[in-house]
Amino acid sequence: MSTLPIETTGALGSAPFQPAGRGDRRLDEVVSEFAVAADELGVSRPSEAQLRDICQKAATLSAELFSDEMNVEVRGDPEIPGELHFTFEVVATGSADQIAARGSEWHLRLRQMIGRYAELFCLSFDVR
Repeated sequence: MSTLPIETTGALGSAPFQPAGRGDRRLDEVVSEFAVAADELGVSRPSEAQLRDICQKAATLSAELFSDEMNVEVRGDPEIPGELHFTFEVVATGSADQIAARGSEWHLRLRQMIGRYAELFCLSFDVR
């Protein structure tokens, strides 16, 4: 699934996110932003340690399938009360079919890796 930009719950989403240990501080900021927003909305969520772990897995998978040039934001849908998710904005190259195939693989593998928490993640493409 690809998403169009929606209002973010905070301003932290503008800094690049680096997976696999290079962006530990940034990862902590995004996870904390999500936790605070979820608590404010009354949305149930995993612990911050679990959120950090699943975000790291999503980031590693994103870098593997697309590029480690990515941005992650916490977003909500203003039309759906209580909707809150992490959006991974990745750089995608190749044909539309190749990008779509990698997007599908991202969703399938993410579901296999983190189970029901996969619903907390969306993928957005910056096509180059």
